[in-house]
Amino acid sequence: ILTNTLGLGIDEKQAITNLSALALQLADLERSFAEGIASDPEFANRLAAAKHRLLEADELTATETRRLLSVLRLASLVGMESYDIPTLDRLMISILPGMMSGQAGYRLDRETRDRVRPVAVRRTLRPNSNN
Repeated sequence: ILTNTLGLGIDEKQAITNLSALALQLADLERSFAEGIASDPEFANRLAAAKHRLLEADELTATETRRLLSVLRLASLVGMESYDIPTLDRLMISILPGMMSGQAGYRLDRETRDRVRPVAVRRTLRPNSNN
């Protein structure tokens, strides 16, 4: 409390209030930005391609997977898809190289990660499928 008062000139309660207001503003900006992008006719094509690649690929790099999941997340944010946003956020983290090795319990090489990653993605996006 003393640090906030001396450094920012505000007390802890005011800092929390300010932070909460900022978080709401950021959420509104994200939604507005998402709606603008999603209204672009080309976005539907990007979404279809992303879904196809995520659900059918034999190999996916971490970078490609994050890019494709971002399209799916944006579509879900604006109501074009119905994927759960927190689930997509967790998936984006779980497909990172270090997280995958940690989940396996040993270091996975890049080729193995790129082959295992699509299986994990499909299991999350199609929970009732066999892989």
